[in-house]
Amino acid sequence: MKKRSLLLTVIALTGLSACDHYSDKIAALDNDYTPATYSSDVSQIAPAAGASMGAATDAVISGIPFSGHLKREYIEQARYEESVSDYKAAKHYTECAYMLSEGQLVAPASIGAAVPTEERAALEEARATLIEALTTKNMPQNREMLAKAQVSFDCWVDQAAEAKTQSPCHENFVTAMTALAEPNIAEQRYVVLFEENKISLNAGDRETIGGILRNYADKENVIQSIQLVGGSDALSVNRLSVLKSILQYNGIPAAKISQNVKADTSVGLTPIEIVVKERVPEISQEKEAFVAPEIIQTQDPDTPKEF
Repeated sequence: MKKRSLLLTVIALTGLSACDHYSDKIAALDNDYTPATYSSDVSQIAPAAGASMGAATDAVISGIPFSGHLKREYIEQARYEESVSDYKAAKHYTECAYMLSEGQLVAPASIGAAVPTEERAALEEARATLIEALTTKNMPQNREMLAKAQVSFDCWVDQAAEAKTQSPCHENFVTAMTALAEPNIAEQRYVVLFEENKISLNAGDRETIGGILRNYADKENVIQSIQLVGGSDALSVNRLSVLKSILQYNGIPAAKISQNVKADTSVGLTPIEIVVKERVPEISQEKEAFVAPEIIQTQDPDTPKEF
């Protein structure tokens, strides 16, 4: 009986100590809440919480940045968990808020081994969707909802790991994601002529495609889609295929490239049009210098190489 009493006392004191520790941090965070000083760049978000900012650049924006909203949501979640006596969760969310105040990025929670198998597929899909939204929809009007979505997702993972069914976290995540506004879509059009009666690019074409690759290098999420529009004759169809291969080889995802064949066109006389639809988030970011990648000319295997 004495041993049991001693054990309960130790557990109680340990819980009280942990509670005091994160409660002090919450109070300190509240007193030092200056969101304008935090980074809002989530384009380099890592697949685990607490990734260092590293070389990430701060976006020059007005109003509260994403990290400011995210910090506030983590603090509110910590307070809620404390109110229901889940001190472990409260401490975790407090640490997330503290890391944000220290200039670190905090990514959506990883899906640990404790999460039941039947829950994993839905959570993994939701996490992928959330990370894409953090990368492509970080606009001023979306930042609060993105923060709510991330913290709700973390809570959903936590509740799943603890096999709790009476939690609004999943519903809150869906509500926040549904409320996100879509980014503006800009359309850019380019013309590729090819060499006469051939499927090889001329000098102007190479410059055009080089410009496209420079504009979108390492910015896969900016591209909504690329449509290649050309004639229906055999030469034009081959040119469409060659152009798709060139873009693919130089880093444009195949899933984002489509071909549109015009009907009843004259043989070889219809130029290929490249229609790029890009997402335009309302964020001002510094552009980094980039060296144009080499364009690799691909050809039909049955056609002699021409340069």
